[in-house]
Amino acid sequence: SFPFAAVHSCLCGYYLGLKRTRVPAVSQFIEQTARIACVLLLCQMAVKEGRAPAITFAVLGLVCGEIISSLYSLHFFLREQHQSHSTSVSCRGAVGVLGKLITLSVPLTINRILLNLLQSIEAVSIPHSLQQYGLSVSDALSMYGVLTGMALPCILFPSAVTNSMASMLLPSVAELQTQKDRRPLTSLITKVSAFCLLIGCLCCFAFLLGGSFIGTHIFHSTLSGTFIQTLAWMCPFLYLNTALTSILNGLGKTGTTLLINLSSLTLRILSVFLIIPQLGMRGYLYGLLASQLLVTVCCFLVIGKSMDKIG
Repeated sequence: SFPFAAVHSCLCGYYLGLKRTRVPAVSQFIEQTARIACVLLLCQMAVKEGRAPAITFAVLGLVCGEIISSLYSLHFFLREQHQSHSTSVSCRGAVGVLGKLITLSVPLTINRILLNLLQSIEAVSIPHSLQQYGLSVSDALSMYGVLTGMALPCILFPSAVTNSMASMLLPSVAELQTQKDRRPLTSLITKVSAFCLLIGCLCCFAFLLGGSFIGTHIFHSTLSGTFIQTLAWMCPFLYLNTALTSILNGLGKTGTTLLINLSSLTLRILSVFLIIPQLGMRGYLYGLLASQLLVTVCCFLVIGKSMDKIG
C-alpha cells in the first residue's frame, strides 16, 4: 500500500495547497468506505466457507482503501490536467521546486519518525512505571487501556474541527507571508487562535461537568470519567496547539516545530519515568498537561518573533 499511500498523500497535499478540499475529503470518504466494504465482504465469504474471520482481512481492507482512494485522486488530477492542457513540466523548474520541498519536508519527516519512536517508548514504559507504583501487571494494562481506549479518544474527538482548520491554515499562512504585510497575517492568526481557544474552553467545561456521566453511562467505567475530567484542563491548549503548529509550518519553521514537539514529548517521557512511580497515572496526566502548555508557550514565542521580521 505504500506506493498508493504516497500518491494519495501527495495529491491531497496538492489540493489542500490550492485550498480545494473537495478531492481530499471525497478521497478520504472513499478510502474509509472501501476499507469497511472490503472487510465486510471478506468476512461474509469466510463465514459462508465455514472459516473464522482472520486479522489479515483488516490489513487487506487497509490496502484496498489506499488503492481505491489513490486511483480516484489520480484520475481527478489527470482529468484536470488534460482539460487545462498543462501536461508539460519544465525539468529545471521541477528540480527547483523539489529542492524547496525537500528543505521543508525533511524536518517534518524527521519530526514524524522521531515522534512515533518516542511515542512507542512512552507506550511501552507506562505500564512498567505503573507496576513500580504498586499495581499488578493486569491492573496496569487495564488502567492504560482505559486511558488510551476511552478517555483520550473522548478528549480528542472535538479536535476534528481544529484539525480540519489547521489543514487549510497552512497554505493560507504561507500565501499571506509572501505578501510581506503583517496586518492580514496577524488578523488571521488572532482570529484562528481565539476560535480554537474558545472551542477548547467550551470543551473543557463540558468535560468537567459531563466527564463523570460519560464514563459511567457510555464507557461503563468510573475510572474513565475521572481521567476525562482531569484531561479536560488540557483541551484549551491541545486544540490551540494544532493551529499554532500549522501556523509555524506555514511560516516555514518546520525545524522549530520539530524541536518544540521533541521537547514536549521528552517532558511526557520524563513524567512517565519520574512521576508515575510516585503518583501513579495522575503523574502522567500532569505530564500531558505540562507538555501541552509548553508547546503553547513556545509556539507563541516563535510566532511573535517571526511576525516581527515581516514588514
